[in-house]
Amino acid sequence: MERLEVKGKFHTEICIYHPTQKEPKVPLPMLILFDPTAKETRYVLRHFEAAEKVKITLVACGSFRNCDSEESKQFEERFAEVLPAIKSHVPHDPAKVFMGGTSGGALRAFYYSVKFPGPWAGIYSNGGWLGGYHNLEYPAMKVAIVNGDKDHANSVVPEDSKVLNARGCDVAVMAFEGGHQFAPISVQIKAFRWLLGLDD
Repeated sequence: MERLEVKGKFHTEICIYHPTQKEPKVPLPMLILFDPTAKETRYVLRHFEAAEKVKITLVACGSFRNCDSEESKQFEERFAEVLPAIKSHVPHDPAKVFMGGTSGGALRAFYYSVKFPGPWAGIYSNGGWLGGYHNLEYPAMKVAIVNGDKDHANSVVPEDSKVLNARGCDVAVMAFEGGHQFAPISVQIKAFRWLLGLDD
């Protein structure tokens, strides 16, 4: 675990999990995550076991949380500072950079995949959705939609999948028993493996 402070116009705390490696110099895939309540350390702790299993570096961004449209504009400015800092500080494979999150955090990841040039390899969407942003030009990427079978957001999965497929995205839907909540570790592993193409 490592902490990074990004200081510019904004001050943003970043929590990073580096999986163990036999060959430390080999760049790993990287997953940039958003928690809807801005609890970056807790969010990493919820996902580090799956990340360790598949060897993907986790980067959880503090400060970003569910918000109104005015604050959302400020968060875009913040991410414009955060993204270059992450890319320069965290060793990673530039062809395998993913984003994701839970609920509104996943929505933010989808939105930023359009607003900030990638290349983005994919999105980990845990109980997330496009939030009605159906007219955006999402990049062609892999999208893992991971939802509880009793999650109210499940009602938009077919519609969102259709939009993403039309943009050239490869979408996989993975369900688990539960509601609007974190996916179990076993399902996280399944989603991460699929995003990374480890089961191809």
